[in-house]
Amino acid sequence: MTPHKLFFISSNSQKLADILDQAGKIKGIDIEHINWSSPEWLSQDLGKLTEKKAESAFEKFHRPLFVDHTSLKIDALGGLPGPASSFFWEALRDDICRIVHAVGPPQAKMTVCLAYTEGKRIYSVSHTVTGHVAEQPVGDRSFSWDRIFIPDGETKTFGQMSVAEKNKFSPRSRAFSEMITDIKVRLDER
Repeated sequence: MTPHKLFFISSNSQKLADILDQAGKIKGIDIEHINWSSPEWLSQDLGKLTEKKAESAFEKFHRPLFVDHTSLKIDALGGLPGPASSFFWEALRDDICRIVHAVGPPQAKMTVCLAYTEGKRIYSVSHTVTGHVAEQPVGDRSFSWDRIFIPDGETKTFGQMSVAEKNKFSPRSRAFSEMITDIKVRLDER
């Protein structure tokens, strides 16, 4: 049987590494990458924002694809930045750790939403992992939030973990696993 081809749309090489690590464990699905940055919309509704990204990507590429978006809700900041995390990161960068620890409890929730479409309907799934903001950014991975987020029960940031190690906790890997299992069942039924 020929593998089903899906396209992951992202300009972020760290997200791509996370997805490809997971995809290698799934038979019958071939993930191809398209390096493209969708417009960044502002919304506190992570699901709707991710679905909008999927619509926009499908309008441009016209093929079965999926996109993702990350939300980081930090208790000390009243749940901000939420889905606007890239705007916060661009403005604050490494200062976010100092600010969070000066203001209040560093507990945080990282949620990743993936949205898949073939053009007719959009299927989305999200997963959340709880943890806290590190006292300072640490790690080799250059992806913004990976260097500051420590999942509950761990002592290392996602940025200090290998891709395989991170994917044991990652909301992206959990969402991808759930999404791809459902998509594979539907595609195999055709």
